[in-house]
Amino acid sequence: MRNLLAGVVAWPVVGVAVLLLSVREWDMAVASVVGVIGGTAAAYAGCGLVVWVPVGAWISRRIAGVARPAAFAALGVLIGTVLTLVLVLLSGNASWPGSLGVVGLNAAGAGLASVLGWAIVVARGRRSRIRR
Repeated sequence: MRNLLAGVVAWPVVGVAVLLLSVREWDMAVASVVGVIGGTAAAYAGCGLVVWVPVGAWISRRIAGVARPAAFAALGVLIGTVLTLVLVLLSGNASWPGSLGVVGLNAAGAGLASVLGWAIVVARGRRSRIRR
């Protein structure tokens, strides 16, 4: 499970990229923008650390071959969908067409973060084998 920690780096990077894709204009103070970007990065890193690493360790042990990247993509999409849906429902003032777009964008972003995190772990493992 420890080797999957390197893959968590992809989560905040992709999370901030998804946020920047979804915002049309920043109608707030610079400090607020920095706070929103920092909060998004922290939330994605937290999801990667708390949910993705343990479940990813299980996937790494149980699923092999070509199915592994697909399983990591599905895991990321599931994480992004469930957590964003919970946040939308808790907000209490969501309009569903717009909210579904946000849910879809975050689900796709989390799927991408999951696959990129897995790719970082694989590349790091291959590089360490080459050095030996």
